[in-house]
Amino acid sequence: MSIKLLRLAQSLDQLFPIGSYTLSNGMETYVQKGIVKDFKSLEEHLSAYLYMLSFNDLAFTSRAAKGENIKRLDMLCSAVKSPYELRQGSLKQCSRFLKLHTELEDYKELKSYLESVKKENATVTTA
Repeated sequence: MSIKLLRLAQSLDQLFPIGSYTLSNGMETYVQKGIVKDFKSLEEHLSAYLYMLSFNDLAFTSRAAKGENIKRLDMLCSAVKSPYELRQGSLKQCSRFLKLHTELEDYKELKSYLESVKKENATVTTA
C-alpha cells in the first residue's frame, strides 16, 4: 500500500483527529424531534442527504478534481451552507485537515492553500 493511499484512508477514519465525527449535520436534533426515529426514517434522511451532496460538497469536489480554481470553489461552497453551525463546523474540520496533512506529507498545493487561508485570501469549507 502506498503512503498516500494510507494517508487518505487515515483521514477517512472517524477517529482521525479533525473533528469530522462530531460534525453530524444536525442528526441529534432530527432524532430528538422525532424526525429520524427508525430505520425507514433514517434511510429517507440519508437518501435525501446524499441526493443534496451532488449539488453541494460532492459537486464542488468533483470540479476541483477536474482542475477548477479551488479558492473560487471553496468560496462558493461556503456560500451555499446556510446554517452558521455548518459553516463553522466545516471551517474547523477543513482547517484541521489541511494542517495535519501538510505536516504528514509534502503536498505543495495543500501548503499553498493553507498559506492563503492564513492570509485570509481563502476560506476552507470542504476537504
